[in-house]
Amino acid sequence: MAHDICLTGFRLAGLVLAALIVNAACLIWIYSAKPVESPSGAGGGSIHDVVKFFRSPSSNSSLFLKATAHPTNQIFTELGELEWEEEIKEMGSMFLTKNRTHIQVTVAGWYVVFVKATFKLPAGNDTMDLRLQLDFTYRERTDQFASAFDTRQLLEEGQDAPLSFFVLLRMEPENKLSVMASHRKLVDYARRPVSTFITIVRCSD
Repeated sequence: MAHDICLTGFRLAGLVLAALIVNAACLIWIYSAKPVESPSGAGGGSIHDVVKFFRSPSSNSSLFLKATAHPTNQIFTELGELEWEEEIKEMGSMFLTKNRTHIQVTVAGWYVVFVKATFKLPAGNDTMDLRLQLDFTYRERTDQFASAFDTRQLLEEGQDAPLSFFVLLRMEPENKLSVMASHRKLVDYARRPVSTFITIVRCSD
């Protein structure tokens, strides 16, 4: 089990590094193309923030959560929040809330978030629309921040359909993250290998 977790950690580290490079390049291009005014909270900042991001050392704070197959007190709608259980945690700037659906931070900063879900599709001859969505909660509202979509043709035999995305965002202690999935009842909750998970790494102040 420890060996499997170690290998997963190395793979995630590579994915996070790639995510960081791509997102940072996009931020530099966006901010250098034209000035923007950003609200406080997710994704805000200026070119000075990007420069500071590269100069500041990483806190090495990270959190790895896997989806749980035993939701608590939720109405099992087609599109709904995934619930999580903690697998790996380094340092203490992030935590899972009591309802197990939201993630908060205790330290403001830039965070890389990677989400992956695998759907176990049944046999059939129709198509099925799949959705994986990251919601960002401010004090006053909740916005969709990132998402992945796919329309799959069902086959004569069942199939696996993975969806994933990564994003670089700025979080404050009052902000929360949650993940929505559809069709939630088809999410694969396998533990070896972990098929549905979210990992968050704090990169900079």
